[in-house]
Amino acid sequence: MKRIETTVEKLDDVRELFKRFSHFTVRDGKAIYHMIHLPDKSVGIYYAVRCADDSSYIEAKRALEPLTKIVCWGE
Repeated sequence: MKRIETTVEKLDDVRELFKRFSHFTVRDGKAIYHMIHLPDKSVGIYYAVRCADDSSYIEAKRALEPLTKIVCWGE
């Protein structure tokens, strides 16, 4: 798998560098997240979201600041 380090704000730019984006991790963590959500009327807090294996529900979410380091994984 290919690994690229970036920040939350630049995730969309990095996703274009992969043929197939898989997931991302926060800082040096092991928890896998699949998407980032910025709520309406947010004060700049993003949420990393992890889906269940069958994608039927949200399994977990984590608050992130815009300059939080994330590591993107893909092919």
